[in-house]
Amino acid sequence: MIEEIRKKNEKYDIQPVENESFSKYGRVIEEVSLPEMEKFVRSTDMPETEFYDPCTEVLMSMGKETDLIQNHIYGQIPCQIGYYNGRCDRLNAVEYHKCSEVLVLLEDAVLIVATITDIKDEMLDTAKMKYFYVQKGTCVELYATTLHWAPCAVGAEGVRQIVIQAKGTNT
Repeated sequence: MIEEIRKKNEKYDIQPVENESFSKYGRVIEEVSLPEMEKFVRSTDMPETEFYDPCTEVLMSMGKETDLIQNHIYGQIPCQIGYYNGRCDRLNAVEYHKCSEVLVLLEDAVLIVATITDIKDEMLDTAKMKYFYVQKGTCVELYATTLHWAPCAVGAEGVRQIVIQAKGTNT
């Protein structure tokens, strides 16, 4: 899949998220399986543009899967679990948080990232942004210093993802 994406986007250096160069922005968390949460998110509508719920009560009360996130993935820090469904196909904004953001991608996608140290004189040169292909089923932690936005869809199905952040973020 990454080779197809590279052919269609030749002007961008798209690397797999497992590439060592991603370590500046985040890390891949191995062997994360959230089948009940995935089932719930897949049962929700895919909008024409995008939908984001930063804290979804159903996801916050899924027993073992919620415990796995709260106690192991997010290190017992009070967190919220939400989801994003969308058809983002370009970078049109960036954000960062005072906490890590953990994403569980349910579709293949491309993350476009930079670091807050790339901001100079309150401006970001988007030529400094880096592109990383994330295969569906991958869990990625974006560090608090990472500028990012919604992952870009690589297929007609759009992007679905579980989003985990410190409690109160984006609310």
